[in-house]
Amino acid sequence: MDIAVIKIGGSILYDNDLKLNVDFLRKIIHWFQNQDDYASVVFVTGGGRLSRFLLNQVKEDINSDSPKHRVGIKVSRVNAIMFFGLFNDNEVEYFESTSELCASIKKGKKGALIGGVLEGWSTDMVAASIACDLGVKEVKKISNIDYIYSSDPYKYEDSEPFETLTWEKYIKLFHEQIGYKHKPNMSAPIDIECSLFCKEKDIAFRVSGGELTSDVVDLLNSGTLVSK
Repeated sequence: MDIAVIKIGGSILYDNDLKLNVDFLRKIIHWFQNQDDYASVVFVTGGGRLSRFLLNQVKEDINSDSPKHRVGIKVSRVNAIMFFGLFNDNEVEYFESTSELCASIKKGKKGALIGGVLEGWSTDMVAASIACDLGVKEVKKISNIDYIYSSDPYKYEDSEPFETLTWEKYIKLFHEQIGYKHKPNMSAPIDIECSLFCKEKDIAFRVSGGELTSDVVDLLNSGTLVSK
């Protein structure tokens, strides 16, 4: 059976008032406990909205990116630990090391959770790295958008959704937004270093979310597929 790597963005974990989206997490847990498509599922949690809320209050007073990265890592780990606690399942384990996580999954662990691991790495990159190590060819990313759009759909009414994109086209479309290096609290569908890594390793990302979160099966099989 296959292994699934699912990135859960910080933007979907909290609402605009920073209230934890517990109902959504329970839907994911219910799906996990009842699905039979995957032998193992890896969940990678982002820091997203909560991390940005904290850092926006002090970003002008912190000159170095290092502590900002560390805050993002810690927040994403707190999110992963809370999610782990909601499972109440001995077959699910929390990790802070990708190598230990992958070793456990290869031994048959049913579920695993992880947040950030390295300064300079987004949690998208964490998910891509795990997928590469486990031979998974598609990362499923759940965010607050149902598709990747040609421009910000909240700002521009003529934004068009993409059902498919190549990595080359994605990078060309978004290079101004995602830059050339991952920055702390950067908000982008998929960050640049992860995009380049996935292009090289032939790993696809399926990005979905938004209103689709009411049905987890649809959520994991819809949205925009970015591939080589």
